[in-house]
Amino acid sequence: MKLPEPTNVSPVAYDLGSLKGTFRVKLGVGYFVPLAGLLAVALLGFAIWWGSTSGWKQYVSFFVFLLLTAPFAWAVWKTLPRVLDKLSVYQNGFIYMRGRTTFICRWDEIKDFDSVIDTGNRPKITAVEKRSGEKISFAYKLRGLDLLDHEYFQYSYAKVPDSEKARPEDLPSIPMTLGPLQNTFHVKYGISDAWPIFLLMFPAIVGVAAIFAVPEIVGKILCSVPTILPIIVYVWLLFSERRDEMKVFENGFSYRTKKQTTECLWEQIEDYTVAGAALSKLPDDLTAIKKEDGPWITIAMEMQGKELIEPHLRTLIKWTGPEK
Repeated sequence: MKLPEPTNVSPVAYDLGSLKGTFRVKLGVGYFVPLAGLLAVALLGFAIWWGSTSGWKQYVSFFVFLLLTAPFAWAVWKTLPRVLDKLSVYQNGFIYMRGRTTFICRWDEIKDFDSVIDTGNRPKITAVEKRSGEKISFAYKLRGLDLLDHEYFQYSYAKVPDSEKARPEDLPSIPMTLGPLQNTFHVKYGISDAWPIFLLMFPAIVGVAAIFAVPEIVGKILCSVPTILPIIVYVWLLFSERRDEMKVFENGFSYRTKKQTTECLWEQIEDYTVAGAALSKLPDDLTAIKKEDGPWITIAMEMQGKELIEPHLRTLIKWTGPEK
């Protein structure tokens, strides 16, 4: 449903219930950083075109300029006109104002929706399709999308019959201790771990040479630090993790570093991280585990036994109120 005048919309007329919150686009550094990056790429394309010679090279460079500018133009077109959008979340639905167009939607009108897991493990609804076929996409960096997801989940859960809802007595009892020890694992290095050192050694040698070749102190720093620092960090990680120990029990695991030992039940795993994000392959790329109401447990790169941890990994979603 679309109305030309947003100011004339009455939530009462559409039985939306009590207002939960009103939100606008979150403008900050994080909003403009992607645009700044795309602008830098566009300026690079402009520099290539501007510096090209006449003839066929100029036509080719102009095509490159258009190619590098297109992502920036698309991002500006999709974001900046929507910075004044307004979302009002109610008990029974929402009102979304985009310019002079107003979208009104009750929870029972939603046919489908798109969602993402944002930072802080916050599920957010990014677009909604109504049963009438109308589609509503929300602005980039719009606040309140996590509340929208939460309220719609509450509505959907309330529609489930009580006979189908899990009861406390139906849930298995949670173990309170780690139980019997199954195995103990340590860090094991192989030849593959030495290859990054050899690869990082070449730029490091160039950086060392720059210390003697570049006369200015600022030049020495700019030329040497970026090339030498990566190999220092990598070797330090290998050295600091070499004595880590992980014990796997029936009901959880413990992880010992030179500073402390942390115990974690399987049911206490709240989140985890892997190297390379979506491109990684568990369990070898497991890098850290978050204990519920506890610390992050960093797992050494070459810690053995990660395959026993994999079946218990999970990301626990908790509602902690609307995003600030």
